Amino acid sequence: MKIGRSANVRSRFRGTAELKLDSIVGHGRRRGRVQGQRGGGQANVFNFIFALVKTADGKSLKEVIAIGVGKLGENISAKRIKAFWAPQDSEFYNGSHPKDGLQDIPMGRFVSLLAMNRKKIGGQFPTERLADQLCQHIIGMRSESLGTPVDPNEAKKQTETAKNADGQDELNEFFQGQTTQMDADETRLLRQSFMLNPSQTVYEYVTGHNASIKDFVRFELGGESSD
Repeated sequence: MKIGRSANVRSRFRGTAELKLDSIVGHGRRRGRVQGQRGGGQANVFNFIFALVKTADGKSLKEVIAIGVGKLGENISAKRIKAFWAPQDSEFYNGSHPKDGLQDIPMGRFVSLLAMNRKKIGGQFPTERLADQLCQHIIGMRSESLGTPVDPNEAKKQTETAKNADGQDELNEFFQGQTTQMDADETRLLRQSFMLNPSQTVYEYVTGHNASIKDFVRFELGGESSD
């Protein structure tokens, strides 16, 4: 019975969340048409006034939440409501962890939103999969800002060549190239070592797939976003 009740509560919560999000999306689209379309190099952010958001049938978001609280028997609150418009010539992709929610509405304690542009080339690595990898990287590696790519000259200076007292280290003599210097404290996305292939930076991985990251946002439940 406990399992059944838990599943029922989860289902009701998802239904309430879906209704809330539908209201927010509809309100955001109406506001977007009034205030202008997307543009520029970064995502446009709109902060909504809680009391002004209504459902398609005219109910206020406050009323929807009150009904949800009555059904669930648990408190629900909305800390902030934001809508994002993708930068010009880019599309939004999203990820969450742990993966939960509904088919079209990802939910989780951590959520990332990625604005990416990619050239369409036949037979290339699937864009949706690439975006999902990047969204999970943003969540897992706690990226805070986009940053700029590592300058080749800077990378060259950071590359260390081990030498013994006689001059050349025989164990490292065969290696003539450069390696990506991993920095666990790096928070600039483009300079971070890519989570699934630490030998490359995120910038190197993305450009290798003919894509570019325009902007991103990372959210954590109860925390502040990286925008």
